[in-house]
Amino acid sequence: MKTLTPTESSIIWRDVELSNSLFSPNICGVFIVKKLYLWQTERETRRGLASILQVRCHKCLLLNIVNTSKKHSSLDGSMNRFDVNSRIVLGIMHAGMGWTHLNKILSCLNIPTISFSTLKRYEQEIGPLVEKVAKESCVKAAALERNLTIKDAATIEQFLPKDL
Repeated sequence: MKTLTPTESSIIWRDVELSNSLFSPNICGVFIVKKLYLWQTERETRRGLASILQVRCHKCLLLNIVNTSKKHSSLDGSMNRFDVNSRIVLGIMHAGMGWTHLNKILSCLNIPTISFSTLKRYEQEIGPLVEKVAKESCVKAAALERNLTIKDAATIEQFLPKDL
């Protein structure tokens, strides 16, 4: 994990979630929700494709923590996970890609790459869920195929050779 200074940071690629996060819930003056400005970012800590920004309020000078992605709890509830990292892992699993493929695409887009260990951590959490859904889907498909075969047995028998 590397903490970046404003000159090292490239946060321009972030999505709408970031702009929604730039309204600070902290009190500035008399219970006023304030708008934060990216140019006031003092530090960026990357967590995969997400970042934790430290943005200074231009009015009260309070340092605010801004996440560039929403979070969810891990399956065991022990850690918060960034949604964008879970989504990218699910996407590369669906596409049959790996870490190298993903980082080549991210590099071409001038988006900071994701470390192997971060990708694997998310993959270990999402992989069993994908396998469970795939298994349930296969069981349903097999049951449907069986029921249709039983239902249309007479029609199927017409097309089979008599010696079977």
